[in-house]
Amino acid sequence: MSTATQSKPGFSLDFTQIQTQYANWLKRQPPAVEVAVTGLTSSVQGVFIGYLLGSMTNMDPGAAAKDNPAMANQLKVLQAGGPWAQARNLGVLTG
Repeated sequence: MSTATQSKPGFSLDFTQIQTQYANWLKRQPPAVEVAVTGLTSSVQGVFIGYLLGSMTNMDPGAAAKDNPAMANQLKVLQAGGPWAQARNLGVLTG
């Protein structure tokens, strides 16, 4: 039995090739399409990062800012919408 890893037949991803093909396709598009696609991909990335950060935010605002009640109120406002609200907000900012 061989210890070398073998990939499954018919399934192979080469990310550099995909990235190159995507960049070449994007270069051939009119400027309006290029701007729209770039904005959309940035928004999708922002939504992913926003949801990830929003789901990791389980801080207690009172403990984090016990000496500064204004900061505690700001943290409560940021956490009020949950992960999807943060995902939407970061998606809008990055897009």
